Amino acid sequence: MLKFVFTDIEDNAVVFGDVLNLSVRMEEDVPADDMTAIFPYRNIDELKTVTVYDAEDVIFRGVVDEQHSIFSQAGRYLRVVVRSMAAYLLDNESVPVTYSHPTAGLMYEKHAAGYGLALSDDTDAMYFGELVVTKGMSEWQVLSAFASMCYAARPRVSSDGVLCLKGLSGGGEVTFSDEGDGIPYTELHESVRRCHEISRVNVKVINASGYQSHVDNNDALQRGVRCERYLNAVLTETPMTLADTMIENGRHNAYVMQLTLPGRWLGLLGAAAAVRNRTLCERDGLYVCAVRYTLGASGDMTTVELRRRDG
Repeated sequence: MLKFVFTDIEDNAVVFGDVLNLSVRMEEDVPADDMTAIFPYRNIDELKTVTVYDAEDVIFRGVVDEQHSIFSQAGRYLRVVVRSMAAYLLDNESVPVTYSHPTAGLMYEKHAAGYGLALSDDTDAMYFGELVVTKGMSEWQVLSAFASMCYAARPRVSSDGVLCLKGLSGGGEVTFSDEGDGIPYTELHESVRRCHEISRVNVKVINASGYQSHVDNNDALQRGVRCERYLNAVLTETPMTLADTMIENGRHNAYVMQLTLPGRWLGLLGAAAAVRNRTLCERDGLYVCAVRYTLGASGDMTTVELRRRDG
């Protein structure tokens, strides 16, 4: 049974265990996970934070964004909308500053520790260069810039409030199966979306030369995809790398598989995945890019979204 421990604006603990409806959403491209919960109505003070427990394990820590009291013929309810601890990093601007050779530990202390986040056990790496924080940058943008330059990664804040500058490693490796030898699923939806793929990027590297260079997506061309783009990269230091990134982003978005799982599976984001199906045989080289969990009167279920690993 889940236990929701809120704190109100007077720092009192307010505990709920009788959730009527719950939805949790985690997506790799959205920095903050979100949760919406509906409880039987109680006359309580304004809420500010929440920690959600499954027995003794913390499965979600977050910031209360909205609190609604609902009175209708169907009943009286309290609806609470929450984002994970990454909300603090998104909502707060950083102090403008220039760092010379910043370390991961320094970036954590200056831009995350004050909001109650923990730091993952990654090596305290150093970026051998200058990081300029300009006015208007959020704490999240600063940490993202550091992670990109130091680790070539996108940072992630886990649902229990841990900052992972190298990104989430996820739940190891998982296999989904309709044959009883993995995590069971009740529905599979596989989509191949050719409209997202780019077959060629034409590149301008010198103003006077026009778009004389190009990068081809040979796999897409061989499969009959015709979708060209033009990239003006005159002011870019690595124009062909940028063209490769455009092609890779298209390839990344061209395939998606969605699975419906009975029960609650919240710890799968980022996990390497394989899928076994009696008809499709096996799909591997995938990873979990989104997890959506719902709990209601008819029970609970989890929807996971899978994409292909880059390359």
